[in-house]
Amino acid sequence: MDICRTTAIQPNQEELGHGDKLFPLATYHCVIPTAQFPGVPPHWHAEFEISLITEGRANYKFGTEDYITSPDDIIIIAPNTLHSIVPINREVQVSDTVVFHLNLIGLSAPDQCTIRYLQPIFSGEYGMVNHISPGHSGYGVIRRCFDEIYKLTEQKPQYYELELKSMLTELFKLFYVNNLVLTLQNTRSHIRQNELMANILRYINENYRSDLSIHSIAAEFCLSDVYFMTYFRKTSGMTCNRYITEVRLREAGRMLLDTDKSVSEICFECGFRNLSNFNRRFREYYSVTPSEYKKMLK
Repeated sequence: MDICRTTAIQPNQEELGHGDKLFPLATYHCVIPTAQFPGVPPHWHAEFEISLITEGRANYKFGTEDYITSPDDIIIIAPNTLHSIVPINREVQVSDTVVFHLNLIGLSAPDQCTIRYLQPIFSGEYGMVNHISPGHSGYGVIRRCFDEIYKLTEQKPQYYELELKSMLTELFKLFYVNNLVLTLQNTRSHIRQNELMANILRYINENYRSDLSIHSIAAEFCLSDVYFMTYFRKTSGMTCNRYITEVRLREAGRMLLDTDKSVSEICFECGFRNLSNFNRRFREYYSVTPSEYKKMLK
């Protein structure tokens, strides 16, 4: 098991592997927020993710959907689903998470089962119900299956890999039996919209050091300013300006810990044009000044 850390979740497409190529699965005990990890920015990854909320609450965003969690909720995130986590009034949420690639249960070796049940989820043809609570009719069996999977990854008894693959396959059967897999309407349009947002986030993360504006980003994707602002907020759950600021602040936090550059150097290298504005924004995001942050964590 790993503890959630800032390198585990990138600002757009996640590049960190979970587990290894021969056994692509990892578990995480996540605490949000922390001084170094104020929240989880909008991002996506190729792996499937399932979490059990054990304490507290937070606002999960799945594309255009918002959901405020409660203890014992189960969160389900299909591959390549844009999602983020926003703390509520700095309240701490604790969760246990299993992240794995569908190759672990046969996606890369097509047969009737993978083509019928796994490939549509991986490709986005099918969607998933993103959260269930104890009152859901299938909650009990899915919770027991999750608990067993997490226990196996922690204890690693002899032959646990075989049992784990069996339990992961059982988990997907339970998803289908309990109607948690959804056939999306207008699938091609849905996929195009996801691709557009992915390209926008990638563009911002590649150009945040420059003088980005709503107009310049909208023009890059041949969109009107008004349409772009509405689309970005609806899809990501935040304004584009806020997203740009958070990308810059996360990079500033990384540079404070990983380099010997001064606060003013980091401020301008991360795309801020005013040191006092940078200090104010940094304190709002991390609850400490840049200098305090560096002393506290370095």
